[in-house]
Amino acid sequence: MSGMALVSDKKSVYNKVEARKTILEIGLYLSVLDATCVAINTINSIGFSAYYIIVNNFKHKIANKHSLNIRKFLSEHSDHLYIYNLNNYHDIHKKRRPDAITLSTAKHMAT
Repeated sequence: MSGMALVSDKKSVYNKVEARKTILEIGLYLSVLDATCVAINTINSIGFSAYYIIVNNFKHKIANKHSLNIRKFLSEHSDHLYIYNLNNYHDIHKKRRPDAITLSTAKHMAT
């Protein structure tokens, strides 16, 4: 990663590692905000973000590991795991205007 504007060369190795993590997190944050490749690389040029390709590769790594982490969690906790299927789409997605006078009611409960 280029740009270590957050930590000078005289700091400890721990501080440099933490700065690299912060720089990657800033790049991930910019990516979540739909910043362009050019924008992320520009922020990198002043030392406050990782390169776009590094951020993108890290996002792919997280996405690939996610399903494995879910499977691992379910296999480890299957003895006390409950799965509920709530089919109440119409009430959940109905547009309502909240007020302090009426209570909300369920009008459709079918599974």
